[in-house]
Amino acid sequence: MDFGHAHNEYLQAALDLGLPGLIAFLAIYLVSFWMLAQTWGSSWHAAGPDIGQGPGLNWGSPLVVRCLVVGLGAGLFAHAAFGLFDAVALGAKPGILFWMLLGLIAALYQWQQKIA
Repeated sequence: MDFGHAHNEYLQAALDLGLPGLIAFLAIYLVSFWMLAQTWGSSWHAAGPDIGQGPGLNWGSPLVVRCLVVGLGAGLFAHAAFGLFDAVALGAKPGILFWMLLGLIAALYQWQQKIA
């Protein structure tokens, strides 16, 4: 018998993966927000200029890094809030967007650690 889904991403993760899976799923969110906070903090001490030099965008400038942190953080928060009221199954096709968001957050964190 197929019951569909739980209409709550966290409850659905607990149903699909058990309590250890729910803890791991919540840890993914916590570590992602932690990486964004660390990137935000280290961007204030970065050695790049605030405004790009010459034509084009200076991707290493602290202003650009902070804008990326705000955008990715807002996307992650929106996904977390949406997860309270509906669920995209972890293996479903639209779930790739969530994993891409996490990958972009991790890449920005690694990049900021390298240039800071």
